[in-house]
Amino acid sequence: MSYSVDVNLLVFASNEGSAEQSRAKTFLEERQRDPDLFCLTWPVLCGYQRIVTHPSIFRNPLDPGQAWAKKKCRSGGMRCRTRTWRPFYDSTG
Repeated sequence: MSYSVDVNLLVFASNEGSAEQSRAKTFLEERQRDPDLFCLTWPVLCGYQRIVTHPSIFRNPLDPGQAWAKKKCRSGGMRCRTRTWRPFYDSTG
């Protein structure tokens, strides 16, 4: 089985001091013990990068390098993959 999350969960986990941060971080940390495959799509990753680095959205925006480092799939038991979008008519697999 596999699953994915919305960009908001990643944003909540990075938003220092927000009411949602603790629950979002806990959820993501628990994924390390989950045997199912955790998938992140490129639209979610790009949306995360755009939101957390934008000074009009975050009080203390991350610099692009920090944002990219935070969203990398960690090793150490977490089964995480970045999924590539492919049109349904693509015959390559």
